[in-house]
Amino acid sequence: MTIPTEMIEHLKERFPLGRFIALPSDNPTEVVCELNRDEMMRWGLAVVMIGLSRPHYHRKTLEVYTVVRGTLDLYLRKNNTIVIESLSCGRPFMVEPDTIHWAECVGIPSKVLVTSHPAWNEKDHFLVDP
Repeated sequence: MTIPTEMIEHLKERFPLGRFIALPSDNPTEVVCELNRDEMMRWGLAVVMIGLSRPHYHRKTLEVYTVVRGTLDLYLRKNNTIVIESLSCGRPFMVEPDTIHWAECVGIPSKVLVTSHPAWNEKDHFLVDP
């Protein structure tokens, strides 16, 4: 599900100093607004609009997803088994390093607060085939 332009504009108005990453850039189904990284890159904070994210994993980064608005199905591939966690508002879920994961909204795109330890970076983000 593509993230509507008005949702992206709302994020930009709400967080004008955020670093925005649209995935994919031409027709985003996920928009990351990176809010903070500490100076030593030990942790990061982002608000993410998710319609559908692509399967990926991180070698070093532990992520905690907390749904702020909407409902999100979080898919985890462990030992070739798909586990689905359905996250509703306020329920946090931790994604361990080396866990292939992706997410899909249920209904409208979901707004998710994501903390990461260490801070998320492009060099520790590996896409995989579904």
